[in-house]
Amino acid sequence: MGNQGVKKKIDNLGRIVIPKEYRNNLKINKYDELEIFLESDHLSIRKTGQYCRICGGGTSIHKVEDSYICSNCIIKIKKC
Repeated sequence: MGNQGVKKKIDNLGRIVIPKEYRNNLKINKYDELEIFLESDHLSIRKTGQYCRICGGGTSIHKVEDSYICSNCIIKIKKC
């Protein structure tokens, strides 16, 4: 599947199915929470909790209550 698009139809409830290979590659499991973003002319979907809530980075992540924040943003916040 790589970077090629996959065509899916939206059902009568507004749902689409994420292809199994994509779910496996991204380690998305049944009942996982996903974030959906509107980016100009397309949607982006990513698994919740893998990225910093402030900058969107994905390294050195720490759980803070119900969100995740990276070490760099924690340092910036402490300086405020």
